[in-house]
Amino acid sequence: MLNVAAANPLLTVGDAPRGMAVPAVATLPPGSITTAQSSCGTWLFVSPWDLHYPGGVNQVVESLFDANVQVLRNRSLLLIKSWKAGRPNVVQIDGRRTTYGHCRSPWDDKRPVRNALAFLLELPATLARFRGLLRREGVVRINVHFPDLDALIWLVLRAMLPTRPPLILSFHGADLNLAAATRGVTRRLWLKLLTNADEIVFCSEQLRLEFEQAFGPMRHLRVIDNGVDPELIAVKTAAPSPIEVPQKCIVSLATFEDKKGLDVLLQAFDSVALGYPDVHLVIAGRVTSADMFEGFERQRQQLSHGDRVQLLKDVDHGAAMRLLQHARVFVLPSRSEPFGIVVLEAGALGRPVVATSACGVSRRLCDGTDLLVVPPDDAPALAAAIERVLGDAVLAERLATSLRRRVLSDFTWARIVHRYAALGAHK
Repeated sequence: MLNVAAANPLLTVGDAPRGMAVPAVATLPPGSITTAQSSCGTWLFVSPWDLHYPGGVNQVVESLFDANVQVLRNRSLLLIKSWKAGRPNVVQIDGRRTTYGHCRSPWDDKRPVRNALAFLLELPATLARFRGLLRREGVVRINVHFPDLDALIWLVLRAMLPTRPPLILSFHGADLNLAAATRGVTRRLWLKLLTNADEIVFCSEQLRLEFEQAFGPMRHLRVIDNGVDPELIAVKTAAPSPIEVPQKCIVSLATFEDKKGLDVLLQAFDSVALGYPDVHLVIAGRVTSADMFEGFERQRQQLSHGDRVQLLKDVDHGAAMRLLQHARVFVLPSRSEPFGIVVLEAGALGRPVVATSACGVSRRLCDGTDLLVVPPDDAPALAAAIERVLGDAVLAERLATSLRRRVLSDFTWARIVHRYAALGAHK
C-alpha cells in the first residue's frame, strides 16, 4: 500500500486539508467597488462556505463566476456567508472579488421565539449593510447557491432597489433534501421563498422532478447542465502529480459517504481483480465523517485483493485531475447523484467511464456510445462493465473519444454560462 501521508502532503483529514494552497487574499483599494467601471452591472454569487473546500457545489460557483467574467465580460462578486463578517468589504481571493456577510434565518424550529426576536432586532442593520453593497456594486442579478431560508432577505432587498435584480436559486441536491423535509412554519417560509424567486435552477431533470414532488410544479423552474472548463483541467494536469499511481488503475473520485456507492465498487473490484491481477483500484475523495471512512477502510482490509486498493483522503481538485488522467477506466458508482461533474472531467481527459443510472449526467449521455451505464447497487453489473472496458481496448478508445467529443461540444462552461445569462431576462 502507498503511504499516502508520506507521498502526498495534500492528503489528510479535516475540513481544510493541510498542505492545500492557502487562497491568496488582497484587499481592494477604496472606491474599487463602485459601479462606474462596469456599464453591465455585477452578478452576485452567494455561497454558503469558502470555495477552497473541495466539492461539486464549489466547482459550479467558481466556474460560473469565472465564465461570467471571462466569457460574458461582466463583473462578478462572490458573497460567502460568514458569521465572522462585519462590514462587507471586498477583497481578492484567488483572483475573485469576494466579500463576507451573514443574515439570520427568520425561523428556527429548535428556538423559534428567540431566533425570531434576534432576526427582527438585526434586520434593520442587515438590510442597510447589504442594500449599500448592492447599490455600490450595481448588482443586476443575485444567484444563491445551496439556498437556505436566510435567502428570504434577498426578496426584501430586491424590492428595495429600483432595478429589482432577479433572484435566482440554484439547487444542487442535498439542499433540496433539507428543504423538502421541512414542516409547519419552516415549510411555509420555504414556499414563500420559492414562489417569489424569479428563477429556480436544477442541474438535472431528475432533481427538478424531485422538487415538484416536494413542493408542486412552478412556472419558473429551469434545468441547466453543469459543465467543465477543459483549458483549466489541462493546466491542472500539466503539473507534476504528488500521488504515486499504479500503471494500470481503475479510478473513482467521490466523497466518502454512503450515497456514492463506494462499498459497491469495492465489492465489484474484488471480482474484477481475479481476472486482472495487474490492475489496481484508487478511490480519492473528501472525508466528511471519520467513521464513514474507517468503514470503507475495514471493507478494503476484508477484500481478497484489498492490497491493490488505495483510499486517498481529501485530495484537492488539481491532484484529483492528475490522478484521473492516469485511469484506465473511471467509475462513478453512486446510489444518488444529481449530476456528476467528474464524469465530464473524465471525458475532457479522454478517459472511458462507467457510471450508474442514478447519475444525472448519465441521462444526458448515450449508454454504449459515450459511456457504460449500470444500475446502482448492482456489484455484478458494475464488475462486468469495468471488465468490458479493461478487456476491450477498441471499446475503451471509442467510449473515451465519443465522450470527449460530447463534453467539448455541449458541456463547457463557456457555452453553459449563456443559459444562465438568459435567466431573469423577462424582468
